[in-house]
Amino acid sequence: MSRPKLLYIDATFLTRIGGDMNRSRFLWQTLKDQFDADLLLIRRDDDTDEDIEKHEGDHRVTVVRGNKGKGWLPKSVYTYSAQDLETFRDLLRKEGYEYLFLRATSPGLLALEAEKVLPNAKIVVDSDLVFSQYTKGYWEKDRSLKNRFFLLESKRFRSFEKRLYRRPYLFFVANPEDRKFLERSYWKGAAPSRFEILPNAIAFEDLPKREGKEKNILFFGALDSAPNVDAYQFLMDEVYPHIAKTLESSGVKIFVTGRREQSIYKELIAKHGAENHVRILGGVDDMLATIQESLFTVFPVRQNSGTRVRVLEAAKAKRTAVTTALGAEGYDLGDDCLFIRDTPKDYADAIIQLINDPALGDRMGARLFDSAKGDYGEEVVAANFVKEMVGFQPGRIKLAILANRFYPEVGGAETNIFYQARHLAKNGCCVTVYSPKRIESVSKEYVDGIRVRRLWNLFNPFSVFPYNLPRTFSPSLVFRLLVNRYDVVQSFPSPHYNAMTGLACQKLLGKKTILVSFDFRDYASIIKDTGKITDMLADYRPILRERLALAHHDHVFAISEKEIEFFQSYTDRVSYSPVPILLDEYVKPSPCPRAKYGIDQDAFVFLCLGRVCNVKGQDLALKAFDEALPQLPNAKLVIVGRRDFEVGFNQELTEYVAENGLEKDVIFTDVVEREEVLGWLRHSDIHVIPVRFMNSGAVVVESWASGTPVLQSDVVDPNLVKDGENGFLFRSLSVADLSESMVRAYESRDAFEAMAEKGQALVKERYTYEYLTNLYLEKYRELMG
Repeated sequence: MSRPKLLYIDATFLTRIGGDMNRSRFLWQTLKDQFDADLLLIRRDDDTDEDIEKHEGDHRVTVVRGNKGKGWLPKSVYTYSAQDLETFRDLLRKEGYEYLFLRATSPGLLALEAEKVLPNAKIVVDSDLVFSQYTKGYWEKDRSLKNRFFLLESKRFRSFEKRLYRRPYLFFVANPEDRKFLERSYWKGAAPSRFEILPNAIAFEDLPKREGKEKNILFFGALDSAPNVDAYQFLMDEVYPHIAKTLESSGVKIFVTGRREQSIYKELIAKHGAENHVRILGGVDDMLATIQESLFTVFPVRQNSGTRVRVLEAAKAKRTAVTTALGAEGYDLGDDCLFIRDTPKDYADAIIQLINDPALGDRMGARLFDSAKGDYGEEVVAANFVKEMVGFQPGRIKLAILANRFYPEVGGAETNIFYQARHLAKNGCCVTVYSPKRIESVSKEYVDGIRVRRLWNLFNPFSVFPYNLPRTFSPSLVFRLLVNRYDVVQSFPSPHYNAMTGLACQKLLGKKTILVSFDFRDYASIIKDTGKITDMLADYRPILRERLALAHHDHVFAISEKEIEFFQSYTDRVSYSPVPILLDEYVKPSPCPRAKYGIDQDAFVFLCLGRVCNVKGQDLALKAFDEALPQLPNAKLVIVGRRDFEVGFNQELTEYVAENGLEKDVIFTDVVEREEVLGWLRHSDIHVIPVRFMNSGAVVVESWASGTPVLQSDVVDPNLVKDGENGFLFRSLSVADLSESMVRAYESRDAFEAMAEKGQALVKERYTYEYLTNLYLEKYRELMG
């Protein structure tokens, strides 16, 4: 099977050293392994023919000369002669690459050129350093006339970055802070770019132990780097006075290792009289061995400093580090792995603690190795990197989602909409979510590739929060929709006023609209007010707003079969939309909660999960279990869920347990943490779902994903269970039938594994966010022609 064709664009990297060159080598090797990759080398003034030859191999190498930026272009953005640009265009036309990968933004002009020649190519840029911020930092450190170059360069970069970062490319950044900055700065309007995190990586392996001839703390890096010079100044001027006595009494020295030493290093040693405590080693042949021979490392980074791989180099050598928040930025490592300290006194205290307790440093170094290897090993990072590359679709569908509430404001439905939006943003959509403001929060933010706008609500004119009433309307939505001209407006979870506003605006613009119905009617309120739990749509006549919504939306998705059947009386443009789950959450191991409640591992557990209330039907399960208990040796009924929603109902359950002597057989957990919920789903024998009404069946999907079969009421909609094949069914509201089904399930427990596997297969096929995203994308493309 042929591999996709890719062109990797970079300056020479195989003959140079440094963290940025290591990143280039890692990316080039990863892409060569996965793609049919060619190399476009940008030759700099100081490159030799030998430098170019080192990049030759079993791939095409094309060379163009990169000149310094001219005019208002930043100096580090390459420009090219007319001849070299034509060479580049000819290469693109001849090879027809599916992907172009630019290592850094410096070759960015080539991306803009490639977009004209290969409009369908996927363009990916590794932006591991945001240069406008990098140069701005230098200017802010020294706002003097002699330093004005960095002010001008920062302004030039902002201008160039506006052009580049708003293109429909996939951009990789090294850490979350850079991603937030780029989203905040360059996502004005509806820019179709996408930003993902590509952390630094390193090859981890178990190394033989080494001990230095002298006890030392190591400061290492390129000694001519301005951030490293600043870090060294901080170490000597502000930290050293606090640690000098400890260094003297312990005999520990600070070793400074790196190439291209500047005079300031020895000047600061002399200034503080630290000749007996601080030694400049200069460049070394084996940096990893030098790190191993230290007690621990220090790098008090306070300025933006490129790839920041020193924490990984320390981890590989199993040496902990004392660093700053900026030095550890981009790494999700535990507090027990390294010290992150930002004030001189705190930084010094951490160094003294590690000098006085070498065993603590060894333990932290070992934990740092394990933690970093799991998340930042080359194999792990490479797999995630390639997955993002292959899955990337240039974001050319402008999508607005209109939600009546949005994550993190309420619960499951809102979280579900958030995950849907996130997956759409990763797969070909530029997503903006509009929601009325219901809590005290920012009005505008960028979250995981989604623009979120929380708007003023006419029905809450004085902005009194929290606002939990269902009625909302945001007049400013009209302006935002008409100005931004979205390809598709998709509304959740019902035809609320903002949804109807979106419908009207899209009709005016000749654009498309979709309604996704979670609950067409407020079923919870109907049940609470009338006690009616069946046929709630049978005699219902939609109000005018609802009829208009059904008649004029270009498509309607519904999550239940009953609603689809009802909608078909008003429109033929309706289809099923599953409620998906994050499969990984249920597949990974979860602690078993049985011991916490004194339940033996060999006990047979009937699980009943959900808010304890009438509509969930726990009373049916309790009575059926009591009736069947003589035929269920060593069985337990575990009811997991909050008990404060319907106090009277819960009191009745408690009294029933006491009156029938079921205290040892029935366990109520009340509210538990999410981890325990996942534990019950995985470590119960079967999940009983005795609901009087259910409009999605999501809990069935969660059980199957956890490897647990289900016993459910036939009122669950949609009904995914085939009795005796992937679970068991009983007639809704029938205690006798549920009791018989409990016995039947208990006696069929040898078949549980096969039943759960069949359920899991259905989940993987149709109940993931990937499936739902593809379903939506197909519909968008169909509607847009």
